[in-house]
Amino acid sequence: MADFNLMPVPKVLIVQVGIFIANTFVIKKLVLDPYRKLKERRQALTERRHQQAQQRMQELNTKLTNLRARRQQKLAELAAWRRQQQEQDQQQRLEALRTAHTKSETKISAKKKAIKKEFDQEFANSINAVDSLSEQILAKILQRTDWKA
Repeated sequence: MADFNLMPVPKVLIVQVGIFIANTFVIKKLVLDPYRKLKERRQALTERRHQQAQQRMQELNTKLTNLRARRQQKLAELAAWRRQQQEQDQQQRLEALRTAHTKSETKISAKKKAIKKEFDQEFANSINAVDSLSEQILAKILQRTDWKA
């Protein structure tokens, strides 16, 4: 039968404690320390990259703000230039209208003078023609009536 003695044997106990300590030391040096160092390196790398990403985001936000400000400035300049061009175009159109109006007024005035002159000539001619016709009509009437004046 088997001997079921549950009393610890000091030599075996010392050997087991020694093996345990050796295993703990070996596991710590071969597994746990490299794992801890790797984890710390990864954590440091992650934090550094996170900081770099935040810094880049800040730089990009700054650039974006600058670009938006430049865009607003350029839009304002464009609007001012457009208004100026519209005003210049409006002035040119008004000047062209004034010039055309002056030319047309001059032509109309000249035509009015020519028409008035022609009308006056025709009126004078018509008075002479009326006088001549009235004398001819009077002469014919007198001829028919045989009345001698």
